[in-house]
Amino acid sequence: MVTVRTVTGDIDSSALGVTLFHEHLLNDGSAAWRRPEPDDDEGWAIARTPVRMEYLGRLRNDPYVSLDNTRLDDVNLAAEEAARFRVAGGDTIIDVTPPGIGRDPQGLRQIAARTGLNIVMGCGYYLERAHPDGLSAMPIDDIADQIASDILQGTDGVRAGVIGE
Repeated sequence: MVTVRTVTGDIDSSALGVTLFHEHLLNDGSAAWRRPEPDDDEGWAIARTPVRMEYLGRLRNDPYVSLDNTRLDDVNLAAEEAARFRVAGGDTIIDVTPPGIGRDPQGLRQIAARTGLNIVMGCGYYLERAHPDGLSAMPIDDIADQIASDILQGTDGVRAGVIGE
């Protein structure tokens, strides 16, 4: 038996079924937000408002001009979208959102409970611009201990099941 750690507990790997391997159900990518150029009136309009269909063309080419476009922080919306995957025959989502870009262990647990999906939470770190404060000053062994703790003890009562982003 190969065990897989989900946000609601361990399962046998045979229960994984149809799996999405690299998802971000909830995250905060605002560290990647890019200020528009001073004379970019359209960019500033987009930067200051929620995402709207009229901005779709620009956002396809410049997704980080909109601060709103850098965040997925609505548990209800994430659960609705994940439920569509479940209805389409999906079974498991591996969420690789690390600390520093909005990992939300309890939010993931809520989504799993509402949808019946197996959700595996990731741990570790992403690009330097998205590192939590103080990470760059930590000794490597302390970082390794922190990642191991995410798997063995958990964060907010939820244990990680995969390392990496």
